[in-house]
Amino acid sequence: MAQDLLNKHWVAEISRVSAVYGTGHILSGEMDKDRDNGEIVAVGDYKEGEYYTVGAFAGDFEAKVIEIVNHPGRTMVRFELTKDCEGYFVHNPETMPNDFLKVYQDIANFYNAEGDRARMYPMYKHDVFTLSSDAFTGDVAVGKTVSYADGGYTVA
Repeated sequence: MAQDLLNKHWVAEISRVSAVYGTGHILSGEMDKDRDNGEIVAVGDYKEGEYYTVGAFAGDFEAKVIEIVNHPGRTMVRFELTKDCEGYFVHNPETMPNDFLKVYQDIANFYNAEGDRARMYPMYKHDVFTLSSDAFTGDVAVGKTVSYADGGYTVA
């Protein structure tokens, strides 16, 4: 994980993911470029150890907004997949050794830098993920359809 104190990044949560309970393989990938938690990537070739290469995801992704969650200072959008997805959800714990000041503890300062290795979760129908509202383009509301393309989420 890397920190960027000048720009805010997406905040992501693993809400209800079947891979955590044994369906599918949680993988680790070496980031091909700077990526926020919550981006969807395509898994490439085996690299070494437990790591894979990753790249841009260009497959089908379908989900619905199921809840808007207001945390102090941050609005989060919870969505549920309406069909299986071949992409993997990037989510690494937001920790760094330099967290002695409050400014360093804001999870919106964290991202996965190019070359970093991050956890990646397979995405199946009925899995639920949560992202900060700044990850979405469009009017976010419960029941709306979520799509993903070119590194961003769109609500329609």
